[in-house]
Amino acid sequence: MLSIYFAILIFAQSLDSALYLFSDMWYWILLLAAGFGTQLGLHIYIKGALRQRRAAATAGVAASGGVSTVAMVACCAHHIADVLPILGLSAAAVFLVDYQTAFILLGVFSNLTGITMMLRIMQNHDLGPKRGPFKHLFTLDMNKVLGAVVFSSVVVVAASFMLSGTAAAADQVSQTADTVKTFDLPARESDENGISVEVEPVDIRLGEPVRFSVSLNTHSGSLDFDMTEISVLENDQGIAVVATEWDGMPAGGHHRSGTLTFPALGTETQTIKLILKGISDVPERVFEWSLR
Repeated sequence: MLSIYFAILIFAQSLDSALYLFSDMWYWILLLAAGFGTQLGLHIYIKGALRQRRAAATAGVAASGGVSTVAMVACCAHHIADVLPILGLSAAAVFLVDYQTAFILLGVFSNLTGITMMLRIMQNHDLGPKRGPFKHLFTLDMNKVLGAVVFSSVVVVAASFMLSGTAAAADQVSQTADTVKTFDLPARESDENGISVEVEPVDIRLGEPVRFSVSLNTHSGSLDFDMTEISVLENDQGIAVVATEWDGMPAGGHHRSGTLTFPALGTETQTIKLILKGISDVPERVFEWSLR
């Protein structure tokens, strides 16, 4: 799952973008990966234990002690939901961004349901530990536990989707009301290590794609880098997006200019911060504007 997550982001943007977004959402990503790994470990344990049991039992006992194919398929089929939060974290689609939390919760509860189903199979076939702290777990009625987990999952995930939809609709209404509000923001400049960078916001409107006019100049070396790979836009609500387009002069030379475009930020945004990374060994050049 971690490989899929990084592969999608690296393919769509860059390694720097993948690492940046991972650092912002690492706790959710690791929780999803840990849940998936736990189920995989339980699945391998169950298959190994039943294989040993069948080898030591008569054909009749082995048949009665086996786990049905239907049960095992049911345990594994839900993993299609694991892909959704990865898409929600990786893709730039507005729909997935609006419902990001709901997709993440869907993945978390999907993992929890799968783990409980594995534990129920272990309990039904007496595969639980006979000693240690986990032995008490198998004194519970796993059928009831599974029912409680499924019920909780449906309630929490459904509520999350409803709240996300309500928030998205409210955001759309607010966006419609604010479409005529345009922010005329001043240019900002950074001159370090022999490279000067001037950035000017272009017709900033809440709820619409954000664009910046960027000019870079140097008298030595070459401006040989991909602008979309080094650019990140943040707002005061902790939302960070990477550039989707550079419409301007290609990499190289002493002078470059063009327009950077980013996805739309929320209509409640009050501060925007453009970060350009690694230009002429300067870790970060930060350009910030207030929309208040």
